[in-house]
Amino acid sequence: MKEINCTCGARVRIEDNYPHKSLICPSCGATIYVPGSFSPVGSPQDQSNQFSPPPPPKWGAPPPPPGPASPPQGPLFGGVAPVLGQGDYTISVGNCIGDAWQVVNLQKGQFALTSLVYFAIIIAIGLIPYLGGLVRLFIEPPLIAGYAYYCLLKVRGQYADMNVLFFGFKRYGSVLGIYWLTLLLMCATFIPAAVFAVPAIIMTGSGSMTPVGLGMIMIGGLITLVIGIYVGLGLCLANNFMMDRGYGAWQSIKASWEMLAGKRLDIFFILFVSGLINILGVLMCCVGVLVTFPIGIAAMASIYHRLSMQQAIANPAPPNSNFGPPPFGEQPPFNQGPQTPPPANWDTNNR
Repeated sequence: MKEINCTCGARVRIEDNYPHKSLICPSCGATIYVPGSFSPVGSPQDQSNQFSPPPPPKWGAPPPPPGPASPPQGPLFGGVAPVLGQGDYTISVGNCIGDAWQVVNLQKGQFALTSLVYFAIIIAIGLIPYLGGLVRLFIEPPLIAGYAYYCLLKVRGQYADMNVLFFGFKRYGSVLGIYWLTLLLMCATFIPAAVFAVPAIIMTGSGSMTPVGLGMIMIGGLITLVIGIYVGLGLCLANNFMMDRGYGAWQSIKASWEMLAGKRLDIFFILFVSGLINILGVLMCCVGVLVTFPIGIAAMASIYHRLSMQQAIANPAPPNSNFGPPPFGEQPPFNQGPQTPPPANWDTNNR
């Protein structure tokens, strides 16, 4: 494990075998290039704003043609060199499930052990007589949030051990806030079903259900299903925002909703494939769930990571500034208010 420094002053720990050439700073959102990988365009190591061309081949062959060389290729979540503005951070089933499979496959033992601890806790809570279901409502949400953060760190190539699974308890109030607000919003999606079902029941009276009443109930149920899926997809990144950026419950829900605007169809197919993978794990005598379960969580972490990189490319944080969310567990140096992108004429010396 080694540490690298960002221009904002944050120190990020990564594993010694970190396979990529850059990562996103969890503090300011800027791209950090791993020392010894390559000098990206515009970096201090590349004052000429060009990649170094390859050396001339041996045995007297002609030198390469003049001009900037092609950027080096790498396996950063899409196969494109991690140069700011040139990476492939699109959202698709292949990209996000591929990211999750790559991460889980490289560390199957760690993910299986973390999943085993998670399921052991959930099963143990369920065995509590009478109060097991109630206790689970207050213990499972922070575990899910911690698991989401664990997978996010793994997707980024940063260091994460099993202790991260319990990080959700450090932000217990926000975790429960997200859980109960999400539950309240999902319950509100049943209003259309009630609107159609109540008149149908009144028309039926004490007799049998008429075709018209049955049709009204089916229409209300279909509308409720569509609205429920739409709302649920828009809230699925709230835990990532809360754990990664230190947002409160409502701010995390709002940030998730805004980030996933226009992308819900892609998210739906990603979650659908993740569900099929989990079913496959259940069919493998339930043991496979220890590996297939984190694939779904890591796929959501990949979605968050890719969309965060898109935002960082579109609105890069100014260097040597305090813009951006504070690192996990730390408070901002001053009251920054809502985190919005800096204006085009940002001046770090006159804020």
